[in-house]
Amino acid sequence: MNHTGGDMDNIANPVYPVNADNLAAKIEDLRAVNLIMLGYAMAVISKIDDQNGLFCSIGEIRSALEKRLASRSGMLGLAIDALETGYISHGV
Repeated sequence: MNHTGGDMDNIANPVYPVNADNLAAKIEDLRAVNLIMLGYAMAVISKIDDQNGLFCSIGEIRSALEKRLASRSGMLGLAIDALETGYISHGV
């Protein structure tokens, strides 16, 4: 359905833009976009609704990464950097 006007145009939905590609380039890992976006989304959601947030915390995501990438220390460091870059980029 192509919507071009009407009631939907009056709904206030805030947009929280982030240039994840640029952030990935800054940390020199273009594969990191998904983790950057996850960190950013967690920061935005925690700022909007600090009572409910997501189903887990950034600490829990960090722990999951540590378990999953335990034998790949180089990759673990990059993954944690990407997650934290996204989280910090929202100003939390």
